[in-house]
Amino acid sequence: MSRSRKTWINSLSNFSRLISEAAAPEAFPLLADSAVKDIGADASAVFHITENAELSLAASMNLKEEVCRIPLEAGLIGPDLSQNLLKACGTEFSQAQTFPIMSGTDLFGALVIFYKKPQKLDQEYVALVEAFVQMAAIAASKSNQYIKLGRAHTELQESYDVLARTEKLRALGQMSASISHDVRNLLAPLSMQAGILKQVAGGNEFVLKIAEELEKSVQRGVDTTERMRLFSRQSPEESSVYAQEIVNLDTLIREAAELCKPRLHSRVEVKLYLANPPPVQINASDFVAAIVNLIFNAVDAMGDAGGVLTLASGTENGSAWIKITDTGPGIPDEVRKRIFEPFFTTKGKEGTGLGLSMVYAFVQRHGGDIQLETAPGKGTAFILSFPCGRPDMRKTDVQEQISPDVQKLTVAARAVGASLKPRSGERGKVFVIDDDPDIRAGIRELLEVHGWAVEMFSSGETFLKTDHADRKGCVLVDALIPGMMGGLELLQLLKKSAHRLPAIMVTGSGDISTAVNAMKAGALDFIEKPVKGEELLASLERAFEVTKSASGLITLREAAAARAATLTPRQRQVLDLVLAGHPNKNIAADLGISQRTVETHRADIMEKMGAKSIPALIRLSIAAA
Repeated sequence: MSRSRKTWINSLSNFSRLISEAAAPEAFPLLADSAVKDIGADASAVFHITENAELSLAASMNLKEEVCRIPLEAGLIGPDLSQNLLKACGTEFSQAQTFPIMSGTDLFGALVIFYKKPQKLDQEYVALVEAFVQMAAIAASKSNQYIKLGRAHTELQESYDVLARTEKLRALGQMSASISHDVRNLLAPLSMQAGILKQVAGGNEFVLKIAEELEKSVQRGVDTTERMRLFSRQSPEESSVYAQEIVNLDTLIREAAELCKPRLHSRVEVKLYLANPPPVQINASDFVAAIVNLIFNAVDAMGDAGGVLTLASGTENGSAWIKITDTGPGIPDEVRKRIFEPFFTTKGKEGTGLGLSMVYAFVQRHGGDIQLETAPGKGTAFILSFPCGRPDMRKTDVQEQISPDVQKLTVAARAVGASLKPRSGERGKVFVIDDDPDIRAGIRELLEVHGWAVEMFSSGETFLKTDHADRKGCVLVDALIPGMMGGLELLQLLKKSAHRLPAIMVTGSGDISTAVNAMKAGALDFIEKPVKGEELLASLERAFEVTKSASGLITLREAAAARAATLTPRQRQVLDLVLAGHPNKNIAADLGISQRTVETHRADIMEKMGAKSIPALIRLSIAAA
């Protein structure tokens, strides 16, 4: 090459200045340009390695487009690359040389230079080209680091946003839990009064209808308070022990769409693309509420002009997904960043800012994921996904021990059918311990109508003052009675006494830790407020039946121990952690297994123990021990 050393140095200096001032994406086009103008090649091509380890053209000079489109692999960098390109050029060029673009051990791509006539590339010329390439490699390295830092910053910001949102939800949940407890106490007397009405109604259809409507109203209040209590819960294990079931998502999506019909005006076209994904284990009511919320938001976003609302479902990577898409104006970036924050709303006084945050909390609580796809003018899509349940699992009713919940109702029905107005006390005595006089009075009326004698106490201390060795009956105690002695402490004292009384705990919280503590303290059962008449009567029947004789308890313990003996050592480990209140993700981390494996073990444990609910599993596990 005939150029002087001074010309080369000036060219190199000029290239160094240009590449230092250029934005990162311009480094490779500058290299391709300098290869022709400064280095003296007749043509050039610069390739970069993509994230998929493929060679992609970044820039070229004096080359035909079809030459640069031939398929290439990253492993071709070297003589093979230049020879393949030279062959594709036909007779236009007679020589080509490849120079890898490297910084340290990182390979970013390659520069290929072409000559129409054969050239003798001496050592000094090669060193010059390598200097150009090295500067481009340094620029590529810095660009790569900048991209990595940008991604790390984005991930950190997203993690911070999730953490901040979670903490807000937890703070709100703590406040909601306190309100929920008070509301449950207000609903408890109504629930028991409904049971009494049904008992004394006889054949009066009008009274029965009133009682049924009252029960429905109470249940709606219970559902509302339960959602308040669970608002901040972030894992399935923290939710109500009765909350989850195996469900078909397509069925629930159709149910939600049907519920929304009154809000869908004629200019909204609804399209369903449901692919029947595998069943999942979630709370069906909460799922329907979440879909209804998203549908309403979509309708509001499309406004009076209307549009197309699409509900789709499918399966991907072991998860069932649901996608709700609208053709509205889309969501601006500044709103998208805060879309799941509690109390954030774009609806002014008409909005509470809790809808999407509750949807987010519901999805997180069930181990799922929620994604948002949107752009101004291109509509919005929310994608909810949940881990698929085991195919062999089917939707079942909540069960107690080995029996279904229907057995509870059957026992209660027998109690009702035996006599419409049995004499008070003929079935046994129940000691009701609760600080709320309305709840005590409601329970007393319900039990006396069904033949139980009742003694009432406002605290654990007053109950113990009247305790004696000959006392017989069943204790029904609130978990949160005020005073020096709470419900758990009272049960622990009764457990240690010489004459152990069967006990049932009433609580406004149904989480695993409360259930385990109650059972360990000696409770045979625990019931959530507001107390349902049938549930309470069935629980009392069971408590008296089990404790009627020592043989009853022995039989129960032997059966539970036999079932527990069928568990594998790993299942035993998982059961211990479940009873300790650990969520699946923590159990997986502690045992070094996947979360999916933990879910499989839990399902197997429930089947082997003959339990269809967490309370039943807890009772059987403690009995087996």
